[in-house]
Amino acid sequence: MLIELDSHYLPDTRGVTYREAHGKTTVAINRIDAQARELDYFHNEGFFRASGEDFDGLFRLLPGLAREDRQYPYAEMVGFPKRLPTREETAAAALPIFIRHVRRRPEQNPVAAFRKVVAAQAGALAAREIEAFHHYAFNTLRQLGANFELYADHLGWLPLDGLCEARAASLEIAEGAKVAQLHLARSVRQMSFARLDASLAGVEAAHDRLIAALVARFPD
Repeated sequence: MLIELDSHYLPDTRGVTYREAHGKTTVAINRIDAQARELDYFHNEGFFRASGEDFDGLFRLLPGLAREDRQYPYAEMVGFPKRLPTREETAAAALPIFIRHVRRRPEQNPVAAFRKVVAAQAGALAAREIEAFHHYAFNTLRQLGANFELYADHLGWLPLDGLCEARAASLEIAEGAKVAQLHLARSVRQMSFARLDASLAGVEAAHDRLIAALVARFPD
């Protein structure tokens, strides 16, 4: 079972949101023991346990929670078909979807658009609480990096030649987004944005190379 839970009570999010901020994240449940107040779960690449007060918080059993903190669980049941499709069948179904999305790509480089406004937005973050920074970083640079790392994996999985350059550019975007997130944190503290802009310039250029490689491989 996959379930969205409040990351405020997930022990593996220490240093990010654990007991600091409320946000939703998806985990895979392995075991629930309501009597012992224990939850064993998979999250990202690890296996963890939430117990005691964390268990109560995850399932809304703690009294007196503020209304804005009420992150209710949302569950999805994952089932398996009677016959798993072969890799070839899956790839045959995925390829036309992939090509369709390549052809509906943004007309302008979205990293370039973000680069134009990030300094002003980072400056505004300096006057806000630390939770605002975590939310901003998660919804911008962290999502950017995570999505293009996954995109690189997908490019490597597709049974096609001629995607090596696109995959390399995707990985460069993912790595550049990680570096930019560190520079974002420094920019907010120091109100100096040169390093942040330089790191985003590299990500912007990698995005241009990615699109050029994809268009060359899948012309409109």
